[in-house]
Amino acid sequence: MKWRNPISFLALAGATLLLAMFPFAPPRSWACSASSGSSFSHATQSDDTSLTICAKSTTVSMSKTPAKPAPAKPAPPRHVVSKPVVSKPVVSKPVPPKSALPKVTPKPAPSKRVQAAPKPAPKSTPKPSPKPTVKVSQSTTVLTAEARFSPAAAPISASNLSPALGEPVEFRALTSTQFKTATILGRLAEVKFTPIAIDWNFGDGTSGSGEAMHHGFSHPQTFVVSARVTYSSEYRFSGEIAWRSAGSIALTDRVAIVVAGEASGGEPSNQLGQVVLVAANCIERPKSFGCQG
Repeated sequence: MKWRNPISFLALAGATLLLAMFPFAPPRSWACSASSGSSFSHATQSDDTSLTICAKSTTVSMSKTPAKPAPAKPAPPRHVVSKPVVSKPVVSKPVPPKSALPKVTPKPAPSKRVQAAPKPAPKSTPKPSPKPTVKVSQSTTVLTAEARFSPAAAPISASNLSPALGEPVEFRALTSTQFKTATILGRLAEVKFTPIAIDWNFGDGTSGSGEAMHHGFSHPQTFVVSARVTYSSEYRFSGEIAWRSAGSIALTDRVAIVVAGEASGGEPSNQLGQVVLVAANCIERPKSFGCQG
């Protein structure tokens, strides 16, 4: 394939290179780290406006399973072979007449041999079967969970939302200690937010700090007054008495103040003059067009 337009080829190659070099977003790292031998561990992770408590539960279970025993092999029977007794045949001789024979004292006839009875075969005793062995297996179950906590924003109260020029306005941030609860892996977690600092920005280049402030504005305008409240965060789980420190977070609330063009008392303000179109410098040429009111 031939590329007739080299610019298109370079553009396609550049796009391919950018896709290859595009950094993929790394997965969110888990804040908890289970210590060895601990069945329940927890940790905290905070951003600008909230606190996250994460927990990890590790359960180790043991199970016993009897192994099947191997079948016992029977012992081979023992056979005893008895030898048979063979009797010799008796041959009879001719008897001569009594007169011709000398007197012979007859010998006692030999006793017949008694055949011995065969010995009984010994009984074979089977070997005892081995005891079944028990197989022990271990399984580990790991559970993780997290909960996010954030205090409610502290609203701003102003004594006058439309003051005149120079009129002092009282500002106050309505703060208080706040408690939040949640259940994490079957255990109740309690969080406490305590206000520790309040920083003000009046929108006219001035600022201050404190729970209550008095401020006046020098020119008519709509000013956005903001209060940034910093909270110290602490947490604990059910069964614990002491609180664990988890850093600090901050929340900001705002209010709009519309300043009128008259000073307090109803007198016109002299800070702003009337803008007119003139033909020359009125100080050097007071009779020029537009210089005479």
